[in-house]
Amino acid sequence: ARQLAPALISEIAVNPGLDKRFQDTFLAAEQSLFAEIIERAVARGELAGPVDPAMAHLLVLGSLASALFIVNLPVDDAMVTDLATAATAGITALADRHHSAPGGLAEPR
Repeated sequence: ARQLAPALISEIAVNPGLDKRFQDTFLAAEQSLFAEIIERAVARGELAGPVDPAMAHLLVLGSLASALFIVNLPVDDAMVTDLATAATAGITALADRHHSAPGGLAEPR
């Protein structure tokens, strides 16, 4: 992944057709999965309400991609657990911010 992903990102940047295909297939599938996970968490009462799946995806993917490709850290199970915990806290905070006001009343949209 450390060798393939940077090359793919570079090619996506200069190839609009590949960019669209990547967005419409890989990223769309991942964001759909995130939407399902978020819906289940809301149904279980673990989130105050839905959050944008693209934002949730960014919180998870951005941290991992930075560790792998920018900071060049070794990614092990402990790091993945820590990143997942941090992303979960961020997603929970977003849900709370978007769906709760002081006193627990829903914010008007």
